Amino acid sequence: MGLKCFFPSVDGLDAIYNAYPNATFVHPVRKTSEWYQSLKAWADGSLFVRLRLCNATNFPNGQSTKEDFYRFYDWHNEMVRNFVKERPSLTYLELDLAAEETGAILEERTGISSECWRKCLPNKRRCET
Repeated sequence: MGLKCFFPSVDGLDAIYNAYPNATFVHPVRKTSEWYQSLKAWADGSLFVRLRLCNATNFPNGQSTKEDFYRFYDWHNEMVRNFVKERPSLTYLELDLAAEETGAILEERTGISSECWRKCLPNKRRCET
């Protein structure tokens, strides 16, 4: 308790923008309920426990409900969208994390091979090939 976690996508956006005012923000999103289930499952639930204890900006605490986590995720996504919208020098790519075409879209927009985008299964400690 008392530890303050730092999340660049919450606490560091201004610093990122100041250092890279022409950056491309890649924002993978998913359904809120899927994000919550993934958070709870990651590393057998240990990430969920640690995040609830780390006192991060606007992040739900140890007494929070599932709905509090849903509100946080929706707030975070909207906050990132608004941040980029208010800074027209930035390029914004919002992609569905689970969509089949996400890798191809990233390759088309960034030049990074679609082979770099894979579905990873953290509890199995592997990524699909």
